[in-house]
Order: sequence, then structure tokens, then C-alpha cells
Amino acid sequence: MQEIGAQPPQTVQEFFTLLERIKAHGKYVPFALGLLLAGPLHALAPQAPMLPFSLFVAVALSITAFPVLARILDDQGLTETRLGHIAIASAALNDVAAWILLAWIT
Repeated sequence: MQEIGAQPPQTVQEFFTLLERIKAHGKYVPFALGLLLAGPLHALAPQAPMLPFSLFVAVALSITAFPVLARILDDQGLTETRLGHIAIASAALNDVAAWILLAWIT
């Protein structure tokens, strides 16, 4: 998110470095917010153990609405731009990691 307006990457290495930075921000920020939100939400399911419940909420919030993102990029004509490629690639990598983690938790 901090890279908006910055110079686009010129090499493949710069592209993957930028992709990794965006992917990290897109995964860890929602995960941390999910952990914070799990405490108050735990009152809705007090019989659930706190740790699995917290991890489930955090991972669930860090999963991207991938089809929605793809549609937004398509509607805005950004699918063939570098920004569109970075957004889709970041979302795809985040989703794979999040779904694997979600499967492991449950």
C-alpha cells in the first residue's frame, strides 16, 4: 500500500521484492487486527477454546476476496497494468498461505 505512486519496478527482481513487501502488509495487518478482534468476539462462542478461535478469526480476516479484486481491476481497466499484476499476484500468494493455515488450524 505504501508503494502507490512510487516508481514501478524495472526488473524481475525489483518486481518480486515489491510483491513480497505488499504481500507481507496485506497478510500481517489483517491477521493482527483479527487477533485483536477475536477477544471481544469470543463472548459469542464461549465454549470454543480461545487460541483456535483467535487463529481462525485472524486467518479468516486475512483471506482476500479474490474474485471481487479481479472484477474491480477488470472494471477499472487495470488487469493489464503492472499495478494489476502486482495486486493479483499478491492476493493469490496471500490466499494460498491463508487457506493452508486455515486448513491446518481446523
